[in-house]
Parts: sequence; C-alpha cells; structure tokens
Amino acid sequence: MRAVELSGKLAPVYEKIALEEECDFLNAALAAKAGTSDGLHLDEAGHEQLAIAMTAKVKSILNE
Repeated sequence: MRAVELSGKLAPVYEKIALEEECDFLNAALAAKAGTSDGLHLDEAGHEQLAIAMTAKVKSILNE
C-alpha cells in the first residue's frame, strides 16, 4: 500500500510542473477512483470515470 501513498503525492508535483510549463493538467485521482481489487488500479467503472473526465478536459482545451 506504500505505492498508493506515494502515488497520492505525485499529482501536486505534476500540477506544479504543468503550470510552470504552461500545460494543461488533469488529476486522474480526483476524476476516477481505484477499484477494490488492489486499491491502486482502475476497474471498468474507474476507466469509464476517467474517460469522461478526459473527454471533458479535451473539450475544454479545444473550447468545445
């Protein structure tokens, strides 16, 4: 479960880099929840949640 703890600390780092580089950023952990099998990887529902969030993000980038 250390991997879960460590991965939770990555988003702020990536977000900071994205801001510095003037890139868009999507925090996948806020968009989708991990499945119950291992608490780290997405299950089918999680993949669907992430796809919906990514679609919305791309549309906002493209001003659609």
